[in-house]
Amino acid sequence: MEFVFWENTAKKCPILKEIGKDADLRGKVLKKLEAYKQYKFEDLKKMGLIEKIKIKNKNKLHELRLGIGKKECRFLFTYKNEKIHLVMFLIKKSNEIKIREIEVADGRAGIIL
Repeated sequence: MEFVFWENTAKKCPILKEIGKDADLRGKVLKKLEAYKQYKFEDLKKMGLIEKIKIKNKNKLHELRLGIGKKECRFLFTYKNEKIHLVMFLIKKSNEIKIREIEVADGRAGIIL
C-alpha cells in the first residue's frame, strides 16, 4: 500500500503547517506511516485503526488514528487504487478535537479550525 500526501493541503490546514515546521515530529509521523505500508487497507480496518467518517456535505473520508509519542494523530484520507491519499492530519492536544468545517472540492480536503 502507498501513502500519498497532497501538496496543497498544508495551505489549508494550520495544524499541518505547524507540524511542517517541526522536523522531529514530521519524522516520527512518516516513520510510523512507513511501518503501516506493509498492511492492506482491510487489515488496517481489522486492527481498528481506520473508521469511516461522514462529512456534512456527504463526501466521505476515512480516519486513521495513530499514537505518535504521547499525542494521538488522526489522519483523514481517501482511498483509491490501493493508495491512501492523506488529506490532512490532526494532532489531539486535548480530549476533543473540534472541527468547524471541512471543505471538500476536486477530491481534496482542507480543514478550518
